[in-house]
Amino acid sequence: MAGKLHLGMVAALVVAGTVGAQRAVATVIVSDTFRGNNGDQIIGRTPDTTNLPGGTWQANGNAYNPTTGKGYTNEIENNQALLGADVGDGIALTGNGVPTETSYTISGTFTLDFSNAASGDFIGAGLGFFSQVSTGNTHGWYDSYGIQVASQSDGSGAEIFLLDSGSNGTTYIYPYLTKLSSFNAAVSHTLSYTVNTVTGDFSNVVLDGSTVVLAATGQTYSPFTPANTALAGILGASSGGNDLTEFSSFSVATSVPDVSALSLLAIGAGVLVLAGRRGVARA
Repeated sequence: MAGKLHLGMVAALVVAGTVGAQRAVATVIVSDTFRGNNGDQIIGRTPDTTNLPGGTWQANGNAYNPTTGKGYTNEIENNQALLGADVGDGIALTGNGVPTETSYTISGTFTLDFSNAASGDFIGAGLGFFSQVSTGNTHGWYDSYGIQVASQSDGSGAEIFLLDSGSNGTTYIYPYLTKLSSFNAAVSHTLSYTVNTVTGDFSNVVLDGSTVVLAATGQTYSPFTPANTALAGILGASSGGNDLTEFSSFSVATSVPDVSALSLLAIGAGVLVLAGRRGVARA
């Protein structure tokens, strides 16, 4: 009886170790809540919360360039990042001793500002990755790969798209992932998803706390390779020059195994094997 009880306790230890080993420790690499003075430019900004790589925000596409004086809005207002039409901003995920990772979870909070929109205008907010960035392009999504939520001023819901800007041999691919019949653009929304840089795939798309059920596109897209995830960032898209996408938070995290949990699992398994051998010897 004592031997059975002992084995039961060890088995419970192994189960506990197994459950613990499934946990992961999330390490935030970059996080920005865009606190700053009104009118501060995003380009050259240092993230205000976490910045392990030690880089600064770099602008892409139609973003305003203080040197040339050209481009659309790309600045801080009321502790939010305001992005005009076809503007992107990215920040490097490696550097300062931070290695390239095999999995990233990107998340952010955004609002689509239709206050100055014309009838029929659409505005989109995207979270994504860049292989490189440069200003002066006619489109902020060049060399970018991500997920965009877009809505129209007529309140006809929203659509979620996957952006693959070039890895399949074309300039832009916008396969739609799902449509939302109800979407309130007047309030803020949260978006997150995870990418695997080994397979290039994405998973676990979550909008406002609910997992998004994705529609079948009929094609396979795996754009999130190491080369295409050199930088991560935010993207704005709109059909009107006065339309704005507003971000109040942004973060990128990676996951590593919980070493303590894995150790518990290994110890538990070893004790179970030893206990089993002793039981056989007694028999």
